[in-house]
Amino acid sequence: MDQRRNSAFVSIAPASAFTARRQRRRARAGRDRLLLMAASLVILGGVWLTGGLAHHGASARLATSRVDAASPARPRPVAAVLRLAAPPFSWDYRWLRTHPSTGAPANRSHGAIMVELESGHVLFSRNPHQRMATASTAKLMTAMVALDATDPSTLVTVPAAATLVEPNVMGLSAGENLTVQDVLTGLLLDSGNDAAETLAATTAGSRAAFIAAMNVKARAMGLTDTHFANPSGLDDPGQYSSPHDLALMAAYVYRHYPLVEQLATTRNASIPGSAAHKAFAPINLNRMLWTYPGAIGFKTGLTDNAGTCLVVGAHRGTHTIVVVEMNDPLIFTDATTMVDFGFRRAG
Repeated sequence: MDQRRNSAFVSIAPASAFTARRQRRRARAGRDRLLLMAASLVILGGVWLTGGLAHHGASARLATSRVDAASPARPRPVAAVLRLAAPPFSWDYRWLRTHPSTGAPANRSHGAIMVELESGHVLFSRNPHQRMATASTAKLMTAMVALDATDPSTLVTVPAAATLVEPNVMGLSAGENLTVQDVLTGLLLDSGNDAAETLAATTAGSRAAFIAAMNVKARAMGLTDTHFANPSGLDDPGQYSSPHDLALMAAYVYRHYPLVEQLATTRNASIPGSAAHKAFAPINLNRMLWTYPGAIGFKTGLTDNAGTCLVVGAHRGTHTIVVVEMNDPLIFTDATTMVDFGFRRAG
């Protein structure tokens, strides 16, 4: 998983482009919202996914209030029939065939893709459908499913089992009570596996139901190269995705989950301590948030099988570029030059 950094106390500093981007996306949302589709009933491992799934979408409420620690809210169960807004689109590889990526900068990844979200054009690809270990890039789906299952302001209690995972941790302790939004902050900035396991165990009724919901959502989004076996991205034969699918996940977050994008693009955060939990000061592991104007954080990852992975985006003018690199030893160096190249290609 991502290498853990020691962090000093720093106040929250989200990337400044987020508010402007969200306003632009709201203007575009009229073109693609309100198209709903139902996925089939799912029975996985004898677990019925029951109840009502409320997709947060572009109108998601960015919760800031705390819930009384003495009376934790009950999570909503996950739906058997998945309802979600239309997937963003698939990618236009035909454009790349007629516009070869001649002069592309060095890229050391085993699998990569670069797309422009507005047009769907693939600007560069290498083994785009190769199934590879995901590392912590899987946490993008974890965040989406958690928000499908419950509200950001819902209070959850950290189970003891969640504190036993390694190596990346938010630093949760068993029995602490935090809002889902607080746990998502540690999930996306610290890349906390303890945060992932807490969300999986508390928001969808059970860990098994949560992982089943991740796979239901993957199928409904058309992610044919993707399967999840855990919520954190740790190596497992049943845990894999592809550059193509991870780019679609990033596009879906960008269009329909503003809270996830906001947190993923936050450089550092302060979660004050309370009677219910200690203080936390997560720092984002994506260095491009400090070095590349307009960067969208999305997710980093590192495991033995996956190598170093990165899903990153950037917005400039009327163009939004997403780059996915899987198993690349120089993710930030390569992504920086690739995004520059992408903006030149996009015009």
